[in-house]
Amino acid sequence: MERKFEYRDESLFCHHSIDICPDPADFYVHAHERMELLLFISGDASCYVEGSEYVMQPYDVLIMRSAEVHKTHILSQGPYERIALHFSPALITAVDREGLLLRPFLDRPLGRLNHYGAGEIKSDFLRSALENLSPEAGGERARMRVVSALLTMLSEISEVFESRPGAGQSRDEGIAAQLVEYINANLFNDISLADISRRFYMSQSQLNRIFGKATGSSVWEYVRLKRLLAARERILAGERATTVCTLCGFKDYSSFYRAYKMHFGHAPSEETKR
Repeated sequence: MERKFEYRDESLFCHHSIDICPDPADFYVHAHERMELLLFISGDASCYVEGSEYVMQPYDVLIMRSAEVHKTHILSQGPYERIALHFSPALITAVDREGLLLRPFLDRPLGRLNHYGAGEIKSDFLRSALENLSPEAGGERARMRVVSALLTMLSEISEVFESRPGAGQSRDEGIAAQLVEYINANLFNDISLADISRRFYMSQSQLNRIFGKATGSSVWEYVRLKRLLAARERILAGERATTVCTLCGFKDYSSFYRAYKMHFGHAPSEETKR
């Protein structure tokens, strides 16, 4: 992967990246602690977000709130280029006291209304943003350009969000949305695939097929990721890892420890030392 531009600080991470020959294995199910705005520039790909699939076209925009699980699905070879902006909500609320710019992220169900087509956006803010984010800019000047581009994009998206109706969905998409909602409502309970299949009156294989097609992951990959993100948030807030383990649905500390270290690259006890 080639990075054409990158900026990072405590509340903001932006990168303009291109994969000349993208390997589908490099793109996996994940979620972020910050909010994300993805500008799709070129490639042949679709994106799964919490039970919905969005086929991407040049200059489309995809938005994800914190912990919203998503995955890029590479459909065929060809350069995949995008700009991703990850930001803390506090960065926006400092200038948007009524929270209007964050409504498209927060005032919708998981996996719904994430996609904004280039044709829905009236201005040419996407191209302008690309021109402004150049590798020549560094330090505070780079930050100003990124924040300026982000606020402009959020303003455009907010206007579209306020005026557009909810999108329709197929039967399988509707079931997938219900599955996502049910799993999140019972995330820390002792649920099993058998329990879920009985509740939705379908076989486990059918459930896995619908959920996998909609999210790009298995049910238990999804549950484990969500539980780990919730656990990390509690640990960073000062709670003990041994207590968090049980509260977040893990049956024993050893399995929690292994999963945590594998996903985050360090032990739960190391969080407060970082």
